[in-house]
Amino acid sequence: MDKQTARQMVHSAMLAPSSHNSQPWRFRLQDHSIELLADSSRALPVNDPNDRELHISCGCALMNMRLAAAKAQLGIEVQLLPDADNPELLARVVECPQAAEQPALAQLADLIPNRHTVRSEYEAGFDDGDLISELRQWTKLESVQLAAVSSEAQRSRIADLIARGDKALWADRAWRRELARWMLPANRGEGLAVSALWSPFIRAMIRWFNLGTMMARKNTRLAEKAPLLLVLSSCGDGPRQWLETGQALQRVLLGCCQRGYQGSFLNQPIQVSRLRTRLAKVTGLAHPQVLLRVGRPIEQAVASARRPLSGMLDPV
Repeated sequence: MDKQTARQMVHSAMLAPSSHNSQPWRFRLQDHSIELLADSSRALPVNDPNDRELHISCGCALMNMRLAAAKAQLGIEVQLLPDADNPELLARVVECPQAAEQPALAQLADLIPNRHTVRSEYEAGFDDGDLISELRQWTKLESVQLAAVSSEAQRSRIADLIARGDKALWADRAWRRELARWMLPANRGEGLAVSALWSPFIRAMIRWFNLGTMMARKNTRLAEKAPLLLVLSSCGDGPRQWLETGQALQRVLLGCCQRGYQGSFLNQPIQVSRLRTRLAKVTGLAHPQVLLRVGRPIEQAVASARRPLSGMLDPV
């Protein structure tokens, strides 16, 4: 593949969502392939002790590479976890001229810069039922199951699990310290953007004060008022399934974006193991991986900061 196409694929990949906007990926450009590697220096050992969310984030980046390749009419083969002796090598995208074109993926490529994580409130109502059916078909292609929360009773139980998750996470001082480290001014190109003037105060407040009750109240309200709540579940619970989940998640986010919707995450019940088991029972899903809130933003979406492309490329 030519260098311009390869760099465009990596540029698309770096616009993927990631936990705490940690951007935990690296790329290595070869003559006929691109390797996607985990950046362990950007792992979240307290929030994500098994690197589950790291793999999901990198799966989102991998899907963006696939979309960019489809737009460039470049046939590719994707190899997941190609080297058992190198677990940081998550995927290899290999040029494959005989591979069939994928126009459905090409259509989503232009939406990559328009997808944002919008944590504020959404407009009320959701009447786009055929979208859910389409999203289910897409996730199935990635070996992932998608379920929409369909009843108020189920929504209420999930909102309660979110509140319990917030309280459990915020009660953990190590978790708060890790979160505080990622509250950074936007000009840093990473992390959860806060005002440069107020960042020292905000980081200190998060580090020293348990805000679990306040956050539980806020996120419960967001869950109860969400126009649409989606849960993505995998058939297993290991690195391969996490990468598949990330690819499915990115297709879902871009499919929603295509219809004017954005999403944000309410993964607290999945981050606390005992609550994840309860979420599985509530939803009837074997391995819930992502809890997604979807709707039309009331406020204009703002892109999260990104690091320079040069800082993500490994020397060959």
